[in-house]
Amino acid sequence: MFQSGRQTIGNSVSTVTVSFPQAFTAAPALVLPVMRNTVDASPLTPSVTVTAVTASSFTVKLSASTNSTHYELVWMAGDEKATLAREIGTLAYAV
Repeated sequence: MFQSGRQTIGNSVSTVTVSFPQAFTAAPALVLPVMRNTVDASPLTPSVTVTAVTASSFTVKLSASTNSTHYELVWMAGDEKATLAREIGTLAYAV
């Protein structure tokens, strides 16, 4: 199974937990989170580290707290590496 989504991030936040829309049968093999801010003129660019993954959610830690409400976490997760790689290849080809 492959899932993707977006999670808004509030101001002064350094940890984000995302619940999957549908639980996996086990923790997914790979979770790819990317933080973005397309509003602020000079947004922060903290690193994003996955600190926990379960079948129903994952948690990331940001290397710095957000400084506005214009951030979001865009993510993809898959329970099989091959499935996720195929989906990423399809997305890259479509762009």
